[in-house]
Amino acid sequence: MNLNLLMLDLRIKATSSISWFVCLVLIVFLYVCLFPSISHAPGVDQFLQQLPQGLREAFAIQDYSTPAGYLQTEIFSGLVPVVVLVLVIGRGGAAIAGEEEVDRLEIVMAQPLSRNSLYFSKVASLLLTVFFAVFVAVFGTIALVGPLVSLHVSIAALLGMCVHLFVFAVLAAALALAGGAALGHKTAGIALAGAVFAIGFLVETIGRSVSWLAHVRPVSPWHWYSGSSPLLNGINWVDVGVLAGATVLTLGVGAWLFNRRDLRG
Repeated sequence: MNLNLLMLDLRIKATSSISWFVCLVLIVFLYVCLFPSISHAPGVDQFLQQLPQGLREAFAIQDYSTPAGYLQTEIFSGLVPVVVLVLVIGRGGAAIAGEEEVDRLEIVMAQPLSRNSLYFSKVASLLLTVFFAVFVAVFGTIALVGPLVSLHVSIAALLGMCVHLFVFAVLAAALALAGGAALGHKTAGIALAGAVFAIGFLVETIGRSVSWLAHVRPVSPWHWYSGSSPLLNGINWVDVGVLAGATVLTLGVGAWLFNRRDLRG
């Protein structure tokens, strides 16, 4: 890894990153502030219990009257992970392949810099981006704003959920980066990661209520992300280990393929 290259990459993307982080903060802030209205609305829990069991299982719909149930359903199973995935998959796909497509990569590689140094500098940049998105924008907003609106949840439980979200998002970024670096096309990396996580979402969602598909659920990243309900049960280190192991394997394969191919330009 090259520290100068890492700092340059972070500086170039600073404005975009801040915009994404502000967007995440606003989304989480809105959901957190809606908790008192939704949790005290008459008949909400009764309505949820009247939904078909298959529908409730498929979309992990839980008790809206409790902070943990509300956060799990509305924030960590809803829009927030999708926004984080869009951010990191786009960044990952463009990290190397995007620069190659606009003929900027050859300028960088003309310097006394190895491909591995470039590759892992991009990995470090992505890790920092995911860290700030998850632990500053999401965790920080819930921890600071939640108590002000009577949304009280254990910091340890919230931290555990965010650890799961972090390794989940890092895997998505790694797939996009490795795919783009190996094939030399930004869209290839984005399509690879997007397909894995979109299909995985369908497998995990439908597999919760369809018995013959249940045994396929472990192939889905979503299963290891929220299948153990970490917000309610704390960090599941097996789940975190599976996602982390898949990330390391993905990055290793991507680095190997990137070193073996010819660069355009």
